[in-house]
Amino acid sequence: MASTENYFLNEDALQEGSPQGILERGEDAALPPLLIIQGTADMNIPMSMPHAFVESYRGAGGSVELEEYPDVPHNFILRVGKETDHALGVVKAFVAQQLTASTVATPAD
Repeated sequence: MASTENYFLNEDALQEGSPQGILERGEDAALPPLLIIQGTADMNIPMSMPHAFVESYRGAGGSVELEEYPDVPHNFILRVGKETDHALGVVKAFVAQQLTASTVATPAD
């Protein structure tokens, strides 16, 4: 929470900039394809938060994938391990898929 308080000036700024809040308020927002990678043992972000966000994002018309990693903590992707290797593969595949979709959708000049 301390890092959140350091980033945002106050509670109002936190709420104004919250992606979940933006979706709940129905504000106009770009909704690019999104990948969320979440460890289920994350003590900073309970699993209810990404689940609610995915529901809101899809409800607003966005495309989102949620990859859950059982029993791994916050920032697990910064550590060496099989979950990290798998998650990095998921990220690479997601980015490649988006680049391919972008190339197909963009007409040649």
